[in-house]
Amino acid sequence: MKKVYCIFLVLVVSISILMTSLTVACTPAPVTSTATATSTTTATKTTTNTATTTATSVIKTIELRWTSQWVPTSDDAQGDMIMAKMISERTGGRVNATYFGTESLGKAADWVNMLNGDVAQMGSLMLAVYPGVFELETISDLPMLGIPDRNTLIDMMWEVYNKGYFKGLNQFKVMGFKGGAPLVQFFGSKKVQTVEDYKGLKMRGSAPPFNAYYQALGASTVAITGPEIYMAMDRGVIDGYSTAWAYVLSVKLNEVSKYCIWGPPIGIGGPSVVMSKKMWDSLPADIQKIIDQVIIDYKTEIKKFYADKDGVGFESLKKTGMDVYNLSDAESARFKQIADTVAQQWVAEKEAKGLPAKAAYETIKQFLAKPK
Repeated sequence: MKKVYCIFLVLVVSISILMTSLTVACTPAPVTSTATATSTTTATKTTTNTATTTATSVIKTIELRWTSQWVPTSDDAQGDMIMAKMISERTGGRVNATYFGTESLGKAADWVNMLNGDVAQMGSLMLAVYPGVFELETISDLPMLGIPDRNTLIDMMWEVYNKGYFKGLNQFKVMGFKGGAPLVQFFGSKKVQTVEDYKGLKMRGSAPPFNAYYQALGASTVAITGPEIYMAMDRGVIDGYSTAWAYVLSVKLNEVSKYCIWGPPIGIGGPSVVMSKKMWDSLPADIQKIIDQVIIDYKTEIKKFYADKDGVGFESLKKTGMDVYNLSDAESARFKQIADTVAQQWVAEKEAKGLPAKAAYETIKQFLAKPK
């Protein structure tokens, strides 16, 4: 009996060993292990080829933060985004600009420092916000200068910039000049129709020439940024302001504005789109070349975008219930005379600082006198 039991035990052990061998032979090796081993071997034998493949297939996107005061859905912001899209598409996605509107990246007064400190890499600067940083650059803010439309402003700014008068902008890479809608004047509780009506009013201060103009009319000025206008009007901190009609509707300033002097417009302003020098200098040469062409083509694209944008302004404001009106020709002439005096004072002040303000002013007058 013991002999039979031993034979049976030997058979069971033999079958077990056989089954284990078959299982090991038929089980595939782990995929990860095999792949790792293969990759390691290939990398060791073809180091140069692997490095080349990695360099060409993995391209790091250059991210730009673009700071602005505009509501992203506004025409001003949409005009900026045209350039952002052009840069992204033409660089094949190697450069991407993220747009931070409504001062969400920082207050407008800090943007120059933010750009130079690499907090932002692009910005739509309203140059009048930075007195002492930009001098002759504010020449387009001279009141009632006679700039007929946005597109004329764009060409005029490039004309003066290319002649070397805008030294303050040399700290940046200038990407473009934009034109806002004609600047018209808005008031809260008082309908202004004559020079005398300005006496004692508190107007929103902006560009130094505008401040001087309002002060010459007998008003005082309060320095506030665009996004602060609503609260300032609502609380009586200011009695009036000048800005583009589209901006008024985009941030609902019509809720705190009862009256609008539509004509003549006090002027036409617009931001300068810039890139920080640090970012520009860090870009590869091929990307710089692409962006330089974008800058040229953007002038055409932004003009197309602006076409017929302002024709609906008058009626759009009236639909909100606002009293929109034009000044009489006689009163307009009085305002223009005061504005011309302010312009001459501005030129004299800049010349006293050793700046070629007279030459820059004459350049503008000659440019505006050319048939378009």
